[in-house]
Amino acid sequence: MTRGFTPRALGEIAIRCRDYEAMVAFYETVLGLEVLPDGRRAGPPQRITFFHLGESFGGHTAVLALFEDT
Repeated sequence: MTRGFTPRALGEIAIRCRDYEAMVAFYETVLGLEVLPDGRRAGPPQRITFFHLGESFGGHTAVLALFEDT
């Protein structure tokens, strides 16, 4: 397959989590990822946590977003 573009970097990865608390604990405690400032949203309808993954293309920040699967 031929595409008219080449990906340069990832900007955001989003994951819906059945066990939201365990996933947040894993990425924060085990992997040591940093939660972005104001990166926790309590909901409703769902809780969301945004982690800093590093710098991406063009000075943008790469983000991991964990969404509580409601």
